[in-house]
Amino acid sequence: MSPLTFHPAGVPSGLTGRPDAQFGFELEFQVIGEDFVDVNAVLRAKLDEAGFGDWAVVEEGAHDYGVEVISPILPGAAKSWANLAAVLEIICSYRGVDGASAQADHVGGHVNFSFEEQLEPPVYGRVAQLNMAFESLLYRLGNHYGATALQRDLWAVGPNPIPPPAREIVSIDEVQALSTSKYDAINFQYVDGDASDWLEFRFWAGSLDPAVWQVHAEISAAMVLAAKDPSLYRRLDELMADPRLLGHEPETGTNETELGRLLDFLALLPLSPAAQKLAVALYAWTSPWTDQGANDHQLRAQTVIGPGARGWIFPTRGDSVPDVLQISGKLQEYAGAEIVVATASPGRRTVEMWRRDPVPFAGFAKVLAARGVTGNAADEAKHAGFEARLVLAVSGGAARLGLAVMAEVSVPTVVTHGRVQVTEDGRIESDSEWIELRPGGEQPLRTGVTDLRQALDQVWAHAAPKPQAAAPGPSAAWPGFGGTPFLTLAGAGAPASPGVAVPSDQVSSDNVNWSWR
Repeated sequence: MSPLTFHPAGVPSGLTGRPDAQFGFELEFQVIGEDFVDVNAVLRAKLDEAGFGDWAVVEEGAHDYGVEVISPILPGAAKSWANLAAVLEIICSYRGVDGASAQADHVGGHVNFSFEEQLEPPVYGRVAQLNMAFESLLYRLGNHYGATALQRDLWAVGPNPIPPPAREIVSIDEVQALSTSKYDAINFQYVDGDASDWLEFRFWAGSLDPAVWQVHAEISAAMVLAAKDPSLYRRLDELMADPRLLGHEPETGTNETELGRLLDFLALLPLSPAAQKLAVALYAWTSPWTDQGANDHQLRAQTVIGPGARGWIFPTRGDSVPDVLQISGKLQEYAGAEIVVATASPGRRTVEMWRRDPVPFAGFAKVLAARGVTGNAADEAKHAGFEARLVLAVSGGAARLGLAVMAEVSVPTVVTHGRVQVTEDGRIESDSEWIELRPGGEQPLRTGVTDLRQALDQVWAHAAPKPQAAAPGPSAAWPGFGGTPFLTLAGAGAPASPGVAVPSDQVSSDNVNWSWR
């Protein structure tokens, strides 16, 4: 039985009852064994008859036999909650030929929220900070509920990238980069700088209980409103020094310390007493998210993506969250190229992971491909008429790992035989030259240099324009935007040797371990 109390007229003094509140729901569920055409026909007729013609019924392709009922934009009024309850009742009333009914124990339930007064770009950064500082807690609150509940699947709702300092977020592009894609815990992709902007809170699990949707909406609204409160900014900055990332609860933590984390979170939110009571009840009804393997087959909880949704780091066991954040924060961006920092297991064809067993090269490569690792670098490269590059900042990654990744990702991949290090000023260096592996059986390119930025200068100088790209021929320096040569290393001398193609049979593994400097 649900421990939550549904308030048909809205949570007393709740934020979703404010006249300037605007929200919507994506009610996902499954009707196992039933064709969508049949489910749609019945639900569409019932919704229309009940006066809910503006609620859409669509097929949810992410799940077998998936269905999604999407609300219109709802106002902060009592009727919104009465309407939600009525729609959920209609969904629950469905019965298939063999008695099949709606289930929501394996799906998501997204809350779309905004206030009429849109947020300034830095305020979205504060939402992202609040989300990351309490990431583990939010995934618990957003988990499927009940003692025997399934764990939330992360492939479509993984952790967001590290947000940059809020004051540095000044453009809509920088706001949208607070999520790598729509498949993050909070999706910032619907912020376009106009009156229709909204945030999509995707970390919530699905439900057919209106009380669950009510508390989810209240917490989502409170996170938005808290982000507008300057009195909280110092505390948010402090929390970002050591955020509680997903899967990184202290192994010696007690129920009291975890409850204290919840109270710390609630202390930052402008929730009414009734909403706070619902939040505590939801916490008691859910369990911490745990990695069961299949529920994180894309390694979302094993990855830290840097500010601007750039720079993918796969930490190893023993790496602390603050240390990883420090490396990510100083890692330089290489326009047109995406950096993947990882560690190959000594003497094995596996990649080390943060909180799980090492992953085989082939599986790691498939993950990078499935997640579109070069997606955020592709636009930069496209402007110059080239294809994005993937850089494997992996010691000794030049042979089997590099070839496996290139085959799956299907983009030119820059690798090295040598020992890789990140310098104090965030540059990536190797003690051996960087080599570009090229798809389609093309000869690899030896750059002759150990500094990655110089190596990429060689790559761009020898790159063929992307097919059908309306761009001039390649040049030695990256043709940056606004006249700034992004990939030119100031004051650098000529490469140690010119970039030349190396026969593929000379590209072999060099079993060298990863190290930081």
